Amino acid sequence: MDGTSEAAARALAGELGARKAALGAAAERLAGLLAEGPPCDRARVEAAMHEIRRLVREAPPLLARIQQSQAEATRVAAAEMPGGRPAQAWYDLGSAAGLYRLSLNQWPRIEALIGAQIAGRRWKLVPAPRPQEAALAAVADAAFRRLHRILNPLEQDAAAAEAGAYGDIGLPQSRFVALAHAAYRVGLAQGRGTMDFLDVGCGMGLKLLTAAAYFDGVAGIELDPGFAERARDFLGAAALPKWTVVQGDARAFGSYGAFDVIYMFRPLEAQEAMAELEAHVVEGLAPGTLVIGPYRGFAARHRALGLWPLAPGLYVAGETRAAAAKLRRRAEFTGLAVRPPSEALRTVWTPILDVSQRRGFDLTRDGPLDHA
Repeated sequence: MDGTSEAAARALAGELGARKAALGAAAERLAGLLAEGPPCDRARVEAAMHEIRRLVREAPPLLARIQQSQAEATRVAAAEMPGGRPAQAWYDLGSAAGLYRLSLNQWPRIEALIGAQIAGRRWKLVPAPRPQEAALAAVADAAFRRLHRILNPLEQDAAAAEAGAYGDIGLPQSRFVALAHAAYRVGLAQGRGTMDFLDVGCGMGLKLLTAAAYFDGVAGIELDPGFAERARDFLGAAALPKWTVVQGDARAFGSYGAFDVIYMFRPLEAQEAMAELEAHVVEGLAPGTLVIGPYRGFAARHRALGLWPLAPGLYVAGETRAAAAKLRRRAEFTGLAVRPPSEALRTVWTPILDVSQRRGFDLTRDGPLDHA
């Protein structure tokens, strides 16, 4: 067979396709092993990585042969006729080989991503901030409080105040971010495909905007009609994919069981009213529902409400103490990355990236991904 013919190009394309299929199958197997964690079976994962390393190592000779054959086909076509071009099959082969080369070049980053997952490291769900981090968070929290006042200059509605509601106050932003991130990681450990979040007493919605970075859908209940309208305007302008704000009394709301994560930060002033609200919120929650209640009264009453702590301010409903401890340990093996927007193009590594993201691990996002 003429080494520059269309048939030769198809033969090389067949070799390349077989190589890509073998690498894709190995990546699928490795993704399946990662999905069994956390923690992962390190020995089996490393054996699967060894197979991928072999396939990556053996690819360059074929790619070099394709490049040389393509160049020869181009030279022969030009010699046979001025301006002559080789068959389209050679261009298709060159494109496929180039994309495959990009996949191979990405392997060191994928290998590092897998290495982070089999290292067996545990991260606390809500670690105590180091002194420098605490100082920086205090500055950011102060700026966020000022921003909050600017975005919501409304005075509290008289009827809402009469009903015992607090004004539009908020948990310090750094504390909320830490707890939302912890709840997100617990959701990963629970194997949740999607998570919906509810803020009980959402004010003008700043916490909902933050929660949208972690959860698929966000919703708020707000007694004050002015604050609720402000939240709708704010979230509408933010163009979040899935949000809702309900104006009404949280003590009469009947759909708490529809949410995976529920957040409360003292929406009512009186201790008795808060205890009544807490009991109403947790009644009928599905086992595994996460509740963020970062205030002293809730910490004192959580056990009577049938909740077990996973971290300071974060609780799980409907589980035994042993099951909660097991869930916390599993969540501590998840990574710290938050799921990014889905990639438009799939690569040979997509199965590994998908399962890694479901475990809280992702590539370092310091530039665009190489696609193949």
